[in-house]
Amino acid sequence: MIPSLTQHSSQPLREAWSRECLLRERAIALGQAIDHSTLKTYNSALNSYFTFICLHELPVDPSPETLSLFMVYISHHISPKSVSSYLSGICQQLEPYFPGIREAHCSPLVKRTLKGCLRLKGTAAKRKQALTLQDLAMVLNSLQNSTNHDDTLFVAMLFTGFFALL
Repeated sequence: MIPSLTQHSSQPLREAWSRECLLRERAIALGQAIDHSTLKTYNSALNSYFTFICLHELPVDPSPETLSLFMVYISHHISPKSVSSYLSGICQQLEPYFPGIREAHCSPLVKRTLKGCLRLKGTAAKRKQALTLQDLAMVLNSLQNSTNHDDTLFVAMLFTGFFALL
């Protein structure tokens, strides 16, 4: 139950805002919810989506079918790892106009298409070659006579890390 408004409160008296003022201020606050650089990326993704829609004469309504086709198309032009970010940006930008876009984005068709694009167009991770015992011997031989404290500390850290993590 709401306490009686006739009791005195320590809250200062504030002027009521009009509904239009409240909606405008909320729109401004929502506009600031996303970082400027993120918004630029999202706008770029949305532009790519609209270009795709116009180019292929598809409906603007982002259905699972449309999003899936967009993913296949865009995966041929950008890294498939970035496609998920593109879709997130498109969803964020279009949600006020198409409230069902989140469901379309989470549909099995969209998820499986993304997985397939990652497998078809993805690239293997590039890893550095692991250190070998010969590498450690080379470091030790080149630094064993050094009087520099940093060199000695480096050798100690290298050997400790190598054998502790092995």
